[in-house]
Amino acid sequence: MLNEPRRNDDSETLIKFMVNLRPIQSGGWPPVDAEWLWGALLSKLGVEVRSSPFYAFGFSCEDIVAVRVVQDGDDEWYEYERVLEHRGHSTYRLFVFDGATSESFLTLWKKLADLGCTYEGADEKLIAVDIPPGVDIKYVYTIMKEGESLKIWDFEECYYFAPPSLP
Repeated sequence: MLNEPRRNDDSETLIKFMVNLRPIQSGGWPPVDAEWLWGALLSKLGVEVRSSPFYAFGFSCEDIVAVRVVQDGDDEWYEYERVLEHRGHSTYRLFVFDGATSESFLTLWKKLADLGCTYEGADEKLIAVDIPPGVDIKYVYTIMKEGESLKIWDFEECYYFAPPSLP
């Protein structure tokens, strides 16, 4: 049976969908074979992503993705297939260094929060950062580099939304 959908305050049907992962870097990264994300079911197999990916690349929160139903015996689940529409968000991943203090993290994070960025933490060391549409991504990148140079975090880009060029 498919995972039980939930309704949120906006009466949306929320589901969990799986993204298959495979090691991209040496050393077995990512450390999991699959990532489960929340999404709002828009149509039979169209989903608006509602959480920021910790491990997956190529899409961000609020993007529209296609999913398919997978069956294995009595088990059924939704599985990510492809992006249908990017909607302006970008995602970065932070790897907080051992020895970085909460105070140093929060001081630098405030600059990102003041821009409207939000984050979800997988744990104290792995953080997915959502950059909403309209935020100066070059400035965000400067802050990310500052955190790296201060040895607060390392970072990588999971998905960068490049706005369409004007003709």
